[in-house]
Amino acid sequence: MEVESRVSKQIRGAVLDLICHPYPKKLLVLLPVHMSDPEIAASQCRHIMSRFLEQSDFRVVVLVGHGYRDAIKTDASRVTEALSQLGFTGAVQET
Repeated sequence: MEVESRVSKQIRGAVLDLICHPYPKKLLVLLPVHMSDPEIAASQCRHIMSRFLEQSDFRVVVLVGHGYRDAIKTDASRVTEALSQLGFTGAVQET
């Protein structure tokens, strides 16, 4: 899992880190703080990852909340759904 809130060029570096990591399942979580268009950044990440990984082995999640506005329930739901799609079966606890 990689969590990024940087500009698109730096995020693509994080994608490379994920692709090279030995674990088979990859989750990239993007925080829309420093990005001009988080959905375009997410789309670029999905495209890059799909060239090296099976679709079933990765997810890219764009959070709604950021440092100036919380969206804990929505964001937790998005991450939980992505983990579920990747086959994670552990219990997720709310704080």
